[in-house]
Amino acid sequence: MHGTYVSPSSTVSTADTGDNKFLQYLANPDGSATLVYAISVDNDNEGASFLAYVDAHKGSVTAVLNYVAQ
Repeated sequence: MHGTYVSPSSTVSTADTGDNKFLQYLANPDGSATLVYAISVDNDNEGASFLAYVDAHKGSVTAVLNYVAQ
């Protein structure tokens, strides 16, 4: 996986799609950016919560952030 999350600083860098996903840019190590959907995924049975970044053009998972449920 590659990329570094770029926190949205204005409404230009993120768009609410109405579901549990947002359209954002993910910064790559080479200085380029990838347009991604940031999709929240919760598994209550396992106590797991993830934020998956899916390339908006290719549909492939670019990065995943694992939140540990307490």
